Amino acid sequence: MSIKIYSSSSCPQCAMTKRLYDRDGIVYESVVIDNNDAVQARLRADGHRQLPVVETATATWTGFQPELIKASIEHHKASQTSGAVVEGLSMS
Repeated sequence: MSIKIYSSSSCPQCAMTKRLYDRDGIVYESVVIDNNDAVQARLRADGHRQLPVVETATATWTGFQPELIKASIEHHKASQTSGAVVEGLSMS
C-alpha cells in the first residue's frame, strides 16, 4: 500500500501527520508543494483547500485527521503482515 502526503514546509498539521506515520515506521512519499505550482493547481482543481493532503490506496483526505491516520496505519500493517486485504475498512 502506498501513502503519499502533500505538504508545505511551514504547515504544522503536515508535520504532525508525518510524525504519526514516522512513529509507526510507515514509509510514505512526501511531496512538498511550496514551489510546485503545477501540483498546487492540481490539488486545488481536485477540491483540496488545506494541507496536508493524504492519499492512500483506499482514501484521500485533507488536514490533520488522527483517526484516519490510525486506520491507514492499521490497514498498512495488516496488509504487510498477512498479505491479505482488510475487508470492511471504511475511511471516508
